[in-house]
Amino acid sequence: MVLRRWRPANLAAGGNRPGEPVLLVDSVEAGVGYGDLQASPDGGWLVCVRERIGEHGNPGAEVIAVGGDGGEPAVLTGGWDFAASPRLSLDGRSLAWLSWRDPLLPWEGTWLWTSTIHSGQTIGGPEPIAGGPDESVLQPEWGADGSLYFLSDRSGWWNLYRHHAGRVEPVATADTEMAAAPWELGYRSYAFLPGGRIAVLLQNGPRHQLAIRQPDTGRLDPVSLPYTSIKPYLAADGWRLAFIAASPTQTSTVVVLDTATGELRELAGGTRLATQPYISVPKAVTIPTRDGATAHGLYYPPTNPDVTPPAGQLPPLIVRAHPGPTANTTLRLDPAVQFFTSRGYAILDLDYRGSTGYGRAYRQALNGHWGVLDATDCIDAADHLTATGRADPTTAYICGASAGGYTALRALATTNRFTAGTARSAIIDPATWRRTVPRFQRHHTTALIGAWPEHADRYRERSVLHHSHRIHAPVLLLHGERDHIAPTASAVELAARLHAAGTPCTLHLYPGQGHTLRSHTTVAAALNAELAHYQHTRPSEPS
Repeated sequence: MVLRRWRPANLAAGGNRPGEPVLLVDSVEAGVGYGDLQASPDGGWLVCVRERIGEHGNPGAEVIAVGGDGGEPAVLTGGWDFAASPRLSLDGRSLAWLSWRDPLLPWEGTWLWTSTIHSGQTIGGPEPIAGGPDESVLQPEWGADGSLYFLSDRSGWWNLYRHHAGRVEPVATADTEMAAAPWELGYRSYAFLPGGRIAVLLQNGPRHQLAIRQPDTGRLDPVSLPYTSIKPYLAADGWRLAFIAASPTQTSTVVVLDTATGELRELAGGTRLATQPYISVPKAVTIPTRDGATAHGLYYPPTNPDVTPPAGQLPPLIVRAHPGPTANTTLRLDPAVQFFTSRGYAILDLDYRGSTGYGRAYRQALNGHWGVLDATDCIDAADHLTATGRADPTTAYICGASAGGYTALRALATTNRFTAGTARSAIIDPATWRRTVPRFQRHHTTALIGAWPEHADRYRERSVLHHSHRIHAPVLLLHGERDHIAPTASAVELAARLHAAGTPCTLHLYPGQGHTLRSHTTVAAALNAELAHYQHTRPSEPS
């Protein structure tokens, strides 16, 4: 991988073309990557994370400094399995960063450090600020007051704190999440505004809300917006705030909000479909589970004036398990949902236990129980919607992608509740998956199932592959031929085992596709295959 910066065009010399890239670091070493870049206040150099495979294949992450004109990078700190969020203070004299070690994931436990920095080449002794194996610290940023701000779930919720005058103090606290699980580098869930105000993104389950933290009272004032989903990429320029937002009736759009005047401008994207009679708008539901806990979800009723069920007949239900499993469903327009609701199906997007958006305890509830609680939550959700008169008691389907595909298959292996199921790019054998998944997630199963190989028997018990004989409902497997994360060979073997046991199974392998089906033609083909699968198992379905 190479690291480049873009040199601005020389307009003074009459140039009218974009600038030329300047090579900063030229590395052909396999397994080296750069990310989470931040320029120094004077623009003369930058800091970033470098991940590389060390001696004997041991991976590691470093925070490095790179001069604006290239040259050999200076390693500022290293020795951890992962690092993230290197952030320079506004005067360029201090550096903050995050680190963590396997088997932790960053939503489980991270460490926040600071140090003085000398000429962009060396740092002083690192000072621990917050974090540990039982505290997830995220998104450090330096404020104009010289304080180091960060998000921490020490209260049970990701809330905003700052390190000031040698101590940590709360800035914005509430029983709501102010961060998303950090699946990517560069998330920003808060942004500084003039006058000490701070824009903060709040998440309650699938719903997002923007609020402004007032410096005099600490109060979080909600901002009235026509959006329910805001991605964690807030960017501020004075009073202006830019973000990407959507709603159940509007596709994602780039928005600029003037927080001083309330003026809202949509710059790109954002098709609004509120006038369409075929758009199903969801309602939040709470699901009582068999063990006295609760799960959460979004229920989409079928919505199409041209497709109505016979009198007295309730709609067939599709329960969807999201991937991750440390993820969540979102309250924004999903064309795949509308594809089915416009054809007479009800959809439940389920935030089974282990999902994000409900605090640390809910996020950790799946630890040790992956393939069990997520599956029973799906079953209990179908029963609840039937009992409350929102779904046909005789027909229910289950589907999911990646980890959600694993959940769907585990539900089929542990119950006869579902008429049929669909698994897209599914994890099928956790013991295999922990070897093939990218390094970031390699130890995810340690928390979700148990340490390997100490709990090899538990991995075998949770394997769909080794218990395929327990599945009796028809199965549709949709898989990319180039899927190296959830290996295609596992899907092929599962299909063969189901056929041998007499269980109906259809496997579609899509050439050129990886773990995510991306091409428009493939996505359309997969949706139509799923619809045909459900129609075939319920011949009286409306077409």
